[in-house]
Amino acid sequence: MQFHDDDAVPDMNDLKGDQIIAKAGQVKKTLDAEGLAAEFVAPRLWEDERTIDGGYTSNDPACREFAKERSRRCIDIANALDKAAVEKLVGQRDYEELEILIINHLMGK
Repeated sequence: MQFHDDDAVPDMNDLKGDQIIAKAGQVKKTLDAEGLAAEFVAPRLWEDERTIDGGYTSNDPACREFAKERSRRCIDIANALDKAAVEKLVGQRDYEELEILIINHLMGK
């Protein structure tokens, strides 16, 4: 199955990291019980007012940081869903920034 981050974990913006991972783990159990797997998880950045005009390239540093943190949580969700891929559904300008963010987060930076 294919997910946006907030499909897998609704209200994720209101949850802490460990809560997000726990909720994603519940989704994983449900998928396993039905013989399904997550193919990928994509961060849904374009619907939030802080990232609607380009999260990683926003002129507002707070909006850029929100986009990065939301993407980190998306990576956590993908890991909880048995290492599902993180789909890069972002604009071309944001592509390289997301690549760097994913690599750094997976390396613990």
